[in-house]
Formats: sequence, C-alpha cells, structure tokens
Amino acid sequence: MTPAISAYVVAEAGREALVLDDALRFTPGLLVEWLQAVEPSPRRFLTGPGDAPVPKREHTEPSKDGSLTPAQVERLRGIAQLSIDDLAASVSMGRLEVAKNSARASCASIGVAVNWDDPGARPTLIAVLRALLASWIAASDRNDGKLVETPPEPAQPFKTPPTPKASKGKTLDDAFQAWKAGKKPDAISKTSRALGMLKDSGTTAVLGELNRQHGLDYRDHLNAEMSGTSGKTRSDVLSTVQALLNYAVNEKGWITANPWSGITIAKGRAQRREAWDDEALTKLLHSPIKEDRRLDWAAQYWLPLLALMTGARQAELCQLRVGDVIQRDGVWLLDINERDEGKSVKSAAGERWVAIHSKLVELGFLDHVEDMRKAGESLVFPGILVNVSRSASLYVSDWFRERCKDLSIYRRFRDFHAFRTTVGTALRAVEPPLGEALITAVMGHEAGNVGAANYHRPAPRTLQRVIETLEFPAVLKLAREPA
Repeated sequence: MTPAISAYVVAEAGREALVLDDALRFTPGLLVEWLQAVEPSPRRFLTGPGDAPVPKREHTEPSKDGSLTPAQVERLRGIAQLSIDDLAASVSMGRLEVAKNSARASCASIGVAVNWDDPGARPTLIAVLRALLASWIAASDRNDGKLVETPPEPAQPFKTPPTPKASKGKTLDDAFQAWKAGKKPDAISKTSRALGMLKDSGTTAVLGELNRQHGLDYRDHLNAEMSGTSGKTRSDVLSTVQALLNYAVNEKGWITANPWSGITIAKGRAQRREAWDDEALTKLLHSPIKEDRRLDWAAQYWLPLLALMTGARQAELCQLRVGDVIQRDGVWLLDINERDEGKSVKSAAGERWVAIHSKLVELGFLDHVEDMRKAGESLVFPGILVNVSRSASLYVSDWFRERCKDLSIYRRFRDFHAFRTTVGTALRAVEPPLGEALITAVMGHEAGNVGAANYHRPAPRTLQRVIETLEFPAVLKLAREPA
C-alpha cells in the first residue's frame, strides 16, 4: 500500500457520512425509501412489554414538497447518534472491522486491491476509524442547523487507469454456474451444498460487496451448524466456497482479490456443545433486559425461551411468520417451513410441527403473536435488525454472545445453538423413553435409521406430550411480565 492510497481512503472516510447525509437530506423521497428499507418495522426500537402499541411512523411519511419533516430530521439525528456511539465504542476498544469495510469499499471503487489484514495497514485503519467518527459527528451537527461543508472528492492515487472494478452485479451463484461446466456430479453437488449453507447463514451480498466479515460469519455459522462434525469436514465446506471465490478472481476477473483468503477452521476433532445448566439459565432468563439497537425487547425475551422450550434452530425462530403459529386438534404449534420467500430450513426433515409448551402460553407468547397480527406485521419478531447482506440470525448471534459475556456466563461451546443440545439431552433422559424416532421428528434431524426414516409427522397431541416433558426450573420459575 502506497502513502497515496492511504491518504485517499482516510479522506474518503472523512466525507462518508456527509456524502450520505447530502443525498438523504436533499434528494426528494430518498430518505423515505432508505428508512423503509432499513427499518422494516418500528417495533425494533421498543424496549419493554409495556411498549406494545406500535409507534407511528411519521419519519417514513413523505412531505408534500419533498423537504424533510421535523420527524425525519429527528430520525436522522437518532441514526447519526447510533453511528457515533458505535464508532466511539470501536475507537475506545480498538476494533478496526468497520474501518476495514470502509477502506475496502474505497479501494474497490477505484479498482485497487489491498490486504487490510496486513499489520502494516493498521496505522491507516486507525486513521480511517477516527475519520469515520469525525464525519458522523459533523453530519450530526447539521441537524442543529450548523453549516458543515462536505469535503471535495479526493484525487485518485494514480495517474494511469486502474484495474477494472469488480462486477458488482455478479454473485457466487453466477460463479458457480460458470464453474460447473464439465465438472463431475459429486463436485457440483458438494459446491451446491456449501452455497446452500452460505445462504442459510444469511450472507447474500454480491461479489463486489463481499468482505472478510462475511467470511468470518460463514465460518462461525459452519462451526455452529456442524458442531458434531470434525474440523476437517467444516474446513472442507469453507474451502469449497473459497475456491469458488478464487475462480471469480483468477478465471473470470469479476473481483480483484479473494476477501476470504486466510480464513481457516482448525482441523481437530469435533467439539460437542455444552448443555445449559440451571444456574446459567437462571442468570440468563431472570436478568433485566437491556435496550439494544439490534433486537427489541420481545425478541430478546422470547427467542431464548422458544429455543429452550421447543429445540428449534435460531434461524427457524428468526424467520417465523405470524401465520406459522397454528392450532391443530386443540394444540398450539409452530409450523416450521420454507413456504414464504426468504425462508429456508436446513433439510427436508427441518419442515415440521413443534408444540408450544404450556409455560410459553402462560407467559404470553400467543398474546405477543396476536399483537403482531393486529399491528399488521408478518413476522413474529419484526424487531430484529436486518440488512441486505446480513441476516437477522447473525445479529441475534452477536447480541446473544455479548449478553452472555455481560452476565459472566459466556462459554465458547455454550452458545444459542446449545439450547438444542440441552433440549435433545433432556428429551433423551425422559422415562419411559420417548424413542429416538419421535425425538428426531421433533428436533428436525435427518433420520439416522430405517425406523426413524419411516416415522412421519407425529400427531399434535403426541408432539404436545413430548414438549411438555421439558421442565427446566429456570423457566418454570418465570412469572408473566406485566402488560
């Protein structure tokens, strides 16, 4: 990296928020479109059960003349403050990932490839992080009517034409379609499965926007979803996608560098997740819920409880629709399926019914679902942050890990997915035994034997009998939150 490139990315970071602010503030209708895209539901900012009425969305209502309304100015102020808080935390804690993303975007816009993970890039990244914070502070000052000019676009750090930019419209699926010509069926099948798991992880960015954090998220997803397999097996899946990225670089020229280069998974033996014990569950479920911009109160409260009392996967719960909460033969059920756009399940066995435990009904889960229906929401949990390249499930993972650390109950192999381990362990301890075929059906596992394979969807009352055997003291001691 040259000094000129370093100066360029720092200058671009210093104007990033101001350029965005110019566009949102002075382009009629753009702010409304942008807010509607990034805020699919106003409920994500609710913080407690008493906040049930859905707030009005004045900030997404356009004015007659195209100018900003007072509510929209206040929303801009809130967005700026959230960004300032995040960046200030990154500065104080020495986190450089947001600086890397900004630097990569600046370099991609001029067709320059830089390894921002190189230790020599650290001084530039520190300057980029500080410039980003200063840019957002300056943009925030505009909300008070202060005159803050947007710096001019910096000169590009070369005189000769750069390497052509990445083909931003191309995707990994495009690379797969081009790559598979002439390949053996088993290689095609292996790559298709790896891309399917990438989709399940929530990463949907096009090639030109993929960054290292997406790769780290995918690695974490593989470690979570394939925890019962060896490190070599998980590493092979990751390497399959990395090879496809190399193909997009070397054979197609669609991107200038592989952003996932160097990301690895240790090839050791499979590490089993720890089941949650009552002491840790009590601390998790009985501690006050804190406001978080990624998840509203309802999502923070219900997601751990649902995972623990149904055994459902994190992604399955995040994508639940109001219409997926059904009643059959007098039994309330979660209908886990992939019928709606944007939904997916891990395998065919993942499509199933799971009974809703009577304790969840007592605590008010069905009332929450009804509130969402009356509010016109399609999702059971609309208050989870999402964006075009990162799924709700990934934000839940980040939030849950941080909450466990805040409560001093964090362990590497006792994460959100470990609720499934806890449920499976509890169901297999029931006397008289429930039978592996029935447990497999409830958990959504692929059948491991002929008997299980022939065990079709159990009757609702059978599902209810299975779920009602779950008796975790930390859950049973919970009382319904006041309305």
